[in-house]
Amino acid sequence: MQRFTFFFIYIFDVCKRYAKFSGDFDSAYFDNFAKLIHIKIWVNVKNLTNKNKMTTKNYIKIVPALLLAIFFALASFSGCEKTQIEPATNYPYNIGSKWTYSVYDSILQIGYTETVEITGTIQLSNGLSAKVFKSTFSSNEDSVAYLYLTENTDSLTFWAESWDAYGDYYYKIKVYVTPVNIGSQWVGVNNVDTVRVVSNENIKVPAGNFNTFKVIRRYSLAGNYSFSENEWYSASIGMIRRDYFSRNLGWPENKSYQLISYQLK
Repeated sequence: MQRFTFFFIYIFDVCKRYAKFSGDFDSAYFDNFAKLIHIKIWVNVKNLTNKNKMTTKNYIKIVPALLLAIFFALASFSGCEKTQIEPATNYPYNIGSKWTYSVYDSILQIGYTETVEITGTIQLSNGLSAKVFKSTFSSNEDSVAYLYLTENTDSLTFWAESWDAYGDYYYKIKVYVTPVNIGSQWVGVNNVDTVRVVSNENIKVPAGNFNTFKVIRRYSLAGNYSFSENEWYSASIGMIRRDYFSRNLGWPENKSYQLISYQLK
């Protein structure tokens, strides 16, 4: 019977190590529960073996504790599996999809179009697999910009690329926690980036009428950089409209995006 208890504790320890690696597990709760199971089984065995031999009747007395240990072990493995990254399947981000927006810069007082297309996949330097979003602009046909999307079961994260003396690297620029629902709120790329889903609105843009979630984002870094963003977002289509204002070391930027057309794959 002592071998059985060590076996279950070994299962708990393996699952705990895996869950710690995946970064989504309540370690203190796990430790306390595992200790409780171990103590309960061991005390039962010790009491019974000290009093008399392990008869069939005494084995039956230990069964509830053993079943509880087995149940928790299996539940722990199930929990670990849920922490693995899985692609989101109910959002419109398939290769070949394309969106075109009219953009108006009220500071420079110019307008142009931006076309965003998912052109393929790439492995980022941090090891994550991402979809490539390529943007082209009517104001400068030679100008191209790229963003990269990683998809998890509970979030969509957009990354941008930069370089330093050590080479290229990727950093988060926007996070959606999914599913998007009214009242949802989360911390975005860091603790000064707050995002809230405040309402459900029907809006009209050149591409048509759409039922959207209004998502408000606020970001501020000690007066050096700040921005506010109101976005009207459709889970089945993507960004429908976006009003954006930022101030970087005193330089303002104010742009508005509206969907002109889209093609989903």
